[in-house]
Amino acid sequence: MDTTFCEKDKKLRHVIKVLSVTAVTLCVLMVLLLFVDVSVQSQLKQLEATLNVLQDQKEVLQNEVRFVGSDYYNEKIIVDILKRNVDGATVIRFNR
Repeated sequence: MDTTFCEKDKKLRHVIKVLSVTAVTLCVLMVLLLFVDVSVQSQLKQLEATLNVLQDQKEVLQNEVRFVGSDYYNEKIIVDILKRNVDGATVIRFNR
């Protein structure tokens, strides 16, 4: 059961080697996580920009829908149809 100095030295060297490998592995993982974090933040910024553009487009489309639903627009289409200033696609689209 007695361990010699040489055996203790071998065990200690093995423990140090395992701890060194673990430390290096953790450092590599931290660097990889840093790159992933930067990449995700970049993609998040792109998604936020895209979302802002889509919200602006939604607002524009809602304004157009309000205009199309307005009495002025409907009267203008009817007047244009009566004047024959509207192409066939518009007439079909508005069931006129």
